[in-house]
Amino acid sequence: MNGARFTRRACIHAAAAMLARPSWAGVVGALRVAALASAWDDAEGRHHVGVLEVVQGGPSQPLRLRVCHQLQVPTRAHAVVPAADGALVAVARRPGAWLLRWRPGSPASAARWRWSEADRSFNGHVVPHGTRALLSTESDAADGAGLLVRRDARTLAMLEEWPTGGIDPHAVLALPGGGWLVANGGVPTLPESGRVKGDLSAMDSSVVHLNAQGRQRGSWRLADKRLSLRHLARHAGGLVGLALQAEHDDPDERRRAPLIALWDGQRLRPGEAAVLDGYAGDILARPSGFLVGATRASCVARFDLQGQLVARHPLAQACALAPLGVDGWLAGGSAEGLMVAEMGAARVAGSQRLRLDNHWHRS
Repeated sequence: MNGARFTRRACIHAAAAMLARPSWAGVVGALRVAALASAWDDAEGRHHVGVLEVVQGGPSQPLRLRVCHQLQVPTRAHAVVPAADGALVAVARRPGAWLLRWRPGSPASAARWRWSEADRSFNGHVVPHGTRALLSTESDAADGAGLLVRRDARTLAMLEEWPTGGIDPHAVLALPGGGWLVANGGVPTLPESGRVKGDLSAMDSSVVHLNAQGRQRGSWRLADKRLSLRHLARHAGGLVGLALQAEHDDPDERRRAPLIALWDGQRLRPGEAAVLDGYAGDILARPSGFLVGATRASCVARFDLQGQLVARHPLAQACALAPLGVDGWLAGGSAEGLMVAEMGAARVAGSQRLRLDNHWHRS
């Protein structure tokens, strides 16, 4: 960014100052509010990963999204996460064929690619494991068995793997003490059919606790077998929120299905069943509870720590979520964003040239 450099604290304070003034008066110049590791499609349907910035062009201009760095990728990406050294790691949407490491600002030729082994597919999520390794969720093509795979953070080569105790593993979350929580989505598919779902009466979704050595410590399931556990967020108090996607045959039952479940280390239970069209995208923990991108209901749903719905924030095809300051947050929809802080809320203008994808992370 040209001009003055801002610390993260200064950015957060500036964002709060903007939100406190409906006219955004007193903010001069193009101030960077947040940088987001993200994935998106352009107007021609090409797929990209990179960094988006939320900026304000002048005192009376609205906040907007600006592409800061981008790299074209062969298929849709799902998760894009910052590595410890400033590079981005992106993974293809499930069933995925590629994993990517790229430093924003470097040429496309400098990107490092890792294509899935012939008997494997990537399942959309990857997280740092210390400074030298990554963990990716993957599936064995022969029987669909889930795997948590440790890979070298630089070369992306496989180092070791552990079974996740289920099929269709998706998000993975670090736990205090070095363990991991894996959400097995449980939706049966066949390697040759890609994302086409198999017999949904055979669904077996679970959340599994693995210790630091990859051994299973426990497994939990919901009573409703048609609720797929997809994404995870841990509250500062230790409670874990899980975003759900309903796979019921009956459209009415699907619409009214809960979007969140809660795991306290001992028990997994569903949150309030609300008419939110049965599809949760991203999930984010905040001091007062959890936010869920209710994609098909076109809102960000706010739940308290008991799993009760307390508010809906309208946003078309809401999905991606990222924290902003102590209790603020950013949400991404299909073509625009929403920024919420303690003192107010603001729309973030998107662009007809990009369609935001499922997740983003503060970069």
